[in-house]
Amino acid sequence: MPLTFAELKRRIRARTANKLDEVRTEIILRDKIEELWLRESWSWRQQESILATAAPITAGTVTLNADRTLVDGTGTGWTSAVVGYKFRVGTDNSYYTVTALTGQQLTLETAYVGTAFTASTYRLFRNLYTLATNFYSMISISYWWRLAEGTVLGADIADARRTFTSQQPVRFIYRGETSAGVMQVEIAPVPATAIAIHYVYTSRPPTWVDTTRVPLNETALTYLCASDALYQLALEHPDQMQSIIAVADKYQALGQNALAEASFIDTQLRGIQKGVRDIAGDVLYSDDYSVDHDLSSPI
Repeated sequence: MPLTFAELKRRIRARTANKLDEVRTEIILRDKIEELWLRESWSWRQQESILATAAPITAGTVTLNADRTLVDGTGTGWTSAVVGYKFRVGTDNSYYTVTALTGQQLTLETAYVGTAFTASTYRLFRNLYTLATNFYSMISISYWWRLAEGTVLGADIADARRTFTSQQPVRFIYRGETSAGVMQVEIAPVPATAIAIHYVYTSRPPTWVDTTRVPLNETALTYLCASDALYQLALEHPDQMQSIIAVADKYQALGQNALAEASFIDTQLRGIQKGVRDIAGDVLYSDDYSVDHDLSSPI
């Protein structure tokens, strides 16, 4: 079982003979976890989730006037879920973002600039969706088949007004983070019905508290953090610098070896060929050796 954040701090301080206070130890540990976490697509970073789309809403009729941000609905049955949806009325292809709902009255982000409509048909649709709160990067996203990554420019060229709908989305487009720091994607074309899109992603680090378990290799973390701590202490104790650095270098080597071993094992779990090893299990060549060299050649 992985060690907790608090247990790792204790181990690091023990390796530095408690010469570094807990606050500085915690800073070093947080920085090192962040560095190593994002260094590779570790198997334990790979997670999956469902992006549940929403069907367009067309029930009832709407009335609105030019130069107003308010839209009155009749027989619409809207709920607060429509906030954030896009609104389109009658034959007007322009769309507006809904920012609020009061009773059965929508508030649009900007004033409507078309002609007035009374008891008109309309469409509320959603094309932006938030991903998992710990999302870092996409590995794969699919419905019946895999969605390709697109761009806003490409989507605008294909369907600037977002009038197309489809049972099978074709692409996803990163649209930046929300105010809460959660990544948003656009699904295109606009889903014609409510569907569940499956995606696999790599996670970003959580917020660390003492009870949080850290999935990184504890040996690598302990030695690498202790090494960083000793390098700092060496600068503060010039009279002992040489001896402190000698220990720091030793810890650095031990940490790097443990990290390399953990990385090699993890790549096997992910089904990735990484490095070439001899019969004793030692890594002989870099990750790219088998790509850059013809191993069948006697030279």
